[in-house]
Amino acid sequence: MRNSRRKFMIALWALGVPLGILAGSVAAQAPTPVQKRHPSLTDKDDDPDAPKVGTKTILEANQKDIKKVSSAFSNWPAN
Repeated sequence: MRNSRRKFMIALWALGVPLGILAGSVAAQAPTPVQKRHPSLTDKDDDPDAPKVGTKTILEANQKDIKKVSSAFSNWPAN
């Protein structure tokens, strides 16, 4: 009886291991579904009708803001 159990378990293992490897390789090759973005979630930067703002204008505005903040902190009392 012990010998028949051993043969059964060996046969089961011999069939299970290759089937498990085959199933894993097939699952790894399955293409992933492409998720479509909802139109309301698209970036506003992609709007062709949006006005184009130059980087120079943005940099100048940022420099003005930095000067305002740095001048405000230069008058800050030191502890």
